[in-house]
Amino acid sequence: MLLKLPETRAEEWLNHFETNKPLDKEQWEALSALLVQFLAERLPPNFSGLSDYAVSREGIYGDHP
Repeated sequence: MLLKLPETRAEEWLNHFETNKPLDKEQWEALSALLVQFLAERLPPNFSGLSDYAVSREGIYGDHP
């Protein structure tokens, strides 16, 4: 079995969206994992992400009811 580069596999699966073919669960999970890996490898070394406060309700809405 010939192994494909993750970018090639992701591109093939993304073509499903252009042809309106839904991805099955296995394809979706594999594509998601590839995209997460692709993005994680490209983050700066000192990237710390968002704080818990930034993603909390208070952090998002602030003083709005």
